[in-house]
Amino acid sequence: EELAKRIEANGAKVKVEIVTGPAAYMIEQAALDEKKDLIVVSTGPRADGQFTFGSTSAHVARHSPCSTLVLRKSQTNSTRQDSDPSVLMAIDGSEHCLQAIESAIKKFNGKILNKKINLIYVANISPMVAAVTPRGFVVAMEENLMMEGEVHLATAKKILADHGFTNVDIILKTGSPAHEIIKTAEETKADLLVVGAQGKGAIKHFLLGEVANKIVTHAPVATLVARA
Repeated sequence: EELAKRIEANGAKVKVEIVTGPAAYMIEQAALDEKKDLIVVSTGPRADGQFTFGSTSAHVARHSPCSTLVLRKSQTNSTRQDSDPSVLMAIDGSEHCLQAIESAIKKFNGKILNKKINLIYVANISPMVAAVTPRGFVVAMEENLMMEGEVHLATAKKILADHGFTNVDIILKTGSPAHEIIKTAEETKADLLVVGAQGKGAIKHFLLGEVANKIVTHAPVATLVARA
């Protein structure tokens, strides 16, 4: 009731419901039954520091039928507090990822239009592939992936422009996608990180891809797991 009052004070309409049963399952089921398009969870009191979060929130983020916003405690980093708020959006080049992020943008109803948006794509060659491939071929593969990345970033930037975003920068990197994305979130002092739920390695539409799973587990800032 106390939280409902605080949210209503910000102009929202709130319905309070208490249910019994396994927490993660009941949250996901409520989202399905009521056809919600966004679930908001926090890291929870049992979370071990800012880089992990409770088992209930983790399960919801991984298996939710809709987009999930994972909130973390406000950062005490003074540089982040003193800087202009920004959003880091990570893309993997898949059509599903672009659809998911476009869907997520609409959920904010223009609330992030004035924020600085950084789009990131990380070109990555599997270490296993690199280990058995001649160096010259690895370099050529990396160059091709970088060129593909430029195309994917340009496509995503156009989608953002079509939705009214004008302050957009693109970031192209190589390396481990999850590591580079989390590192960039810290470097750009982002206060929100957006990732598509289904990466190229995801098996089913309701499971997180490997990269997204690592990001949502270890990201130092609020993370939106976007589902189309």
